[in-house]
Amino acid sequence: MVFVLSPDAVASEVAQREVAFAASLNKRFAPIVYRCVEDKQVPPPLAKLNFIFFDDASQFEDKADQLAQALGTDIVWVRQHTDFGDQARKWSTASEPSGLLLRSPVLEQAERWIAGRPSGAPAPTEDTQRFIRKSRQGATRRRNILTGSLAAGLVLAIGLAGLAYWQRGVAVEQRVIAVQAEQTATEQKEIAQQQRDRAEKTLATASKTANDLVFNLAQEFRDQTGMPVQLTRRILDRTRALQKQLTESGETSPDLQRTEVVALGELGLTLLAQGDAHAALAAAERSRELTESLVSRDPSNKLWQGDLNISYSRLGDALRAVGRRADALVAYQKALSTSEKLAAADPADRNAHRRLSIDYQRLGNVLRDIGNREEALVAYRKALAVLEQFGEPDPDSQWSMANNHANVGEMLQVGGRREEALDEFRTDVELMKKVVLAQLGNVRAQRDLATAYEKLGHTFMELGRLDQAVEAHEASVRIAEQVAGPDPGNVERQANLASTYEMYFLSLRKTDRPQLTKEVLQKLVAIREKNARVDPDNTRWQHHLAIGYIYFGDSLSKY
Repeated sequence: MVFVLSPDAVASEVAQREVAFAASLNKRFAPIVYRCVEDKQVPPPLAKLNFIFFDDASQFEDKADQLAQALGTDIVWVRQHTDFGDQARKWSTASEPSGLLLRSPVLEQAERWIAGRPSGAPAPTEDTQRFIRKSRQGATRRRNILTGSLAAGLVLAIGLAGLAYWQRGVAVEQRVIAVQAEQTATEQKEIAQQQRDRAEKTLATASKTANDLVFNLAQEFRDQTGMPVQLTRRILDRTRALQKQLTESGETSPDLQRTEVVALGELGLTLLAQGDAHAALAAAERSRELTESLVSRDPSNKLWQGDLNISYSRLGDALRAVGRRADALVAYQKALSTSEKLAAADPADRNAHRRLSIDYQRLGNVLRDIGNREEALVAYRKALAVLEQFGEPDPDSQWSMANNHANVGEMLQVGGRREEALDEFRTDVELMKKVVLAQLGNVRAQRDLATAYEKLGHTFMELGRLDQAVEAHEASVRIAEQVAGPDPGNVERQANLASTYEMYFLSLRKTDRPQLTKEVLQKLVAIREKNARVDPDNTRWQHHLAIGYIYFGDSLSKY
């Protein structure tokens, strides 16, 4: 808060109340002197601070620069002081409802903000500190409930499995007795069959429980922050092993088979998000195999046709992630063929057309990967056209539109059409802002917004507009740090953060800010060294680390 000191200002009751209110919120003051006042008339919160004197018109520019420098010191921390303080007041005013408490990853950001308070910065108010403490308590309580639910679900599935095996054993034993006794009466056989039927029913219930567990846990863990990746993988691996054991124990119905297909689809998405592309590929291939089996039973089943479309699409994602681009192209083409038929069959079905748009986008991605940029641009524009025909988009459609605007921008940028690309990237940023606001706490949306700012900054840099480039990359880094910060063990998120640092570094090194440039580069290399140690056989991460070392060597020779 800038307060202009003058005899009139210190005599004003309104001004005095403003100072008292700001002081109660621990706001930072910057008192400037317009006309001198007696020391005893200066409000106490201002009297203990250094003044900047604006009473000499000939020194106005120098004093304005001094004020700007003071205001800019630790400005990011101070802005967060305001943001968290506002949220704390809303929570307190509303009688402290749990729904207004902070959640991951914003909670971890708030805790790092308190721990990183700069020297001389105003302390957070007691209300703000209590608000963050209560948020952590709420997060811990939710995590305990989640862990308890997982344990209960696993125990239930395992118990049902054990019961099924026992009942099946009884049924087999009854059948053996019937055969050995050569009883012609049907009573004993009926008893044995009843036992078997009960066993199969219990087994089906246990299998469905396991499928539901895989589905729910995969969704729960995909965007979860603050939970160790190793722990989530162990839980998913054990649940998937139970699912596999149960579904392979006997014949399964089409409905039960479909629950496994859906569960495997979610599992594959989560494994990809966690950076395990090969495990994701195994889940995707199994899902596609089961779906093709269902479709072969009834090719006219629209629901199964939709499942087949999604299975091929996710198979393409996994193949692309492991570097098998030609195979990914085939998978995406099969997915697109199915989605085109489904969309044509029902022109008013938004979901069918959204799937068609997604398939065009994925096809564009792999075409871009193999260097076919013109066809990729056509595919991206088709994806946009499909979405735009339905008018005002919902958040999910906005998200898809944002991604496709970014993709079109990339193709234009590669073709040297940078001003056109800049417009596409600006649209991408604005759409992703809306998505993030509509889906607070969704780390994938935040990650895509960070990427949108990154692409915008890169284009500004190519156009020589360095100040705007640095500003865009700073926004990208802030978001990427919030996403990756709570999960240091998530190698994929850390790799994304390192890439964001790389783009920020490339814009900074063209400016006269050597210390900040060096700090960003050190963070970049540290992450890539850690990822390379985690998986020494991952050539992509080794390549990225090599690039980081090259940058580091260039920086040392320059500075």
